Amino acid sequence: MVQAILRRLEVERATGLSRSTIYELMAVGGFPKPVPLTPRSVGWIEAEIVRWQRERIEARDKPRPRRPKGSPEREPASPRGAARRGLRSETQRAMRDSVSEIT
Repeated sequence: MVQAILRRLEVERATGLSRSTIYELMAVGGFPKPVPLTPRSVGWIEAEIVRWQRERIEARDKPRPRRPKGSPEREPASPRGAARRGLRSETQRAMRDSVSEIT
C-alpha cells in the first residue's frame, strides 16, 4: 500500500505548528518522527500526522477532572524552578503537559 509523504511545509500547514515546535514535540515523543527520503531531506507519513491530529481532538473533547474547591488555579510561576526542571519556557511546559495527557 502506497502512503502519502508530506514535506515539512505541508506538515506545518496541516498542523498549524512552527518548525521549531514540531521538532520540540518530536524530542519529547509528542509528534511523529519523519522518515528519511534522501541524505538531505525527510518527510512525514500523512497517516501518522492525521492520527496525531485525531489524538489531539480526542484529548480536547475528553472531560477533565475538576479541581477541589479552594485549590489554586495553577502553580505560581517560578522561572528558576522551571529552569531547574529543564524547561525553558511556559510553552514547553504546556507542550509537555499536553503530550502527557495524550499518552
